[in-house]
Amino acid sequence: MGSDLLGAIGYLKSYAPEMGDAKLTCDGGCSCDADLLNGWHRAQTSVTWVSWIALRLRAPLEDAGSACPCVVHVTTQQRHGQAANGSHAALLKFKVNMVMLTHDGRMDWVDPWKVKALAVGDTRRRA
Repeated sequence: MGSDLLGAIGYLKSYAPEMGDAKLTCDGGCSCDADLLNGWHRAQTSVTWVSWIALRLRAPLEDAGSACPCVVHVTTQQRHGQAANGSHAALLKFKVNMVMLTHDGRMDWVDPWKVKALAVGDTRRRA
């Protein structure tokens, strides 16, 4: 049986019209829930937004040795409603500026008000 790891990806969320979205998927020796990362918002600010990723390894991490046990893909795409042939279509942008990985799947340190619940291990709120 594999291990569960918690990852995080930080990306730019901005009001710039050329900002697109990105689809996050995993393969290799792991799986994760495909997620859509929204790179655009209406607020007139540009901020780093953090999304949490539940990585489910198919084999124990110790068995991977020096091999990469998981591949995470971030694929840019036009956001919903973004014109395919508009003036900004050729300038589609999505910026990843941070990637983190925990050493185990524990999530008891994650603030539940800031992130959505992930289906890894025990995600029940603790007193």
